[in-house]
Amino acid sequence: MEATFVLPLKETTVMEDEETELTCELSKPDALVKWLKNGVELSATDHVSFESVDTKRTLKIHKSVLDDAATYQCQIVSSGASSQADLTVTGSTLIYTVMPNTHCRRRRD
Repeated sequence: MEATFVLPLKETTVMEDEETELTCELSKPDALVKWLKNGVELSATDHVSFESVDTKRTLKIHKSVLDDAATYQCQIVSSGASSQADLTVTGSTLIYTVMPNTHCRRRRD
């Protein structure tokens, strides 16, 4: 019997510069998977790593950047079955308050 997904990937939102994990669970602990981003297979790098513990499969993104926002897919190699979810990366928001009767001066170092 082929491995199946017991728990699929979930849609995730993360702030820029934070670590994120996309995790799914399979029915068999020895099932091999590959990870895809927008349909393109990923390889482990300093920025992205993969973890396999018992039946859980995890994709870790270290220090998320806006370009990490995509559809990610975990695919079981033997059957081609897959689970996918979107990752949203939100940027830092700066809020400026303009105070009346104040002046801003640029300082030169």
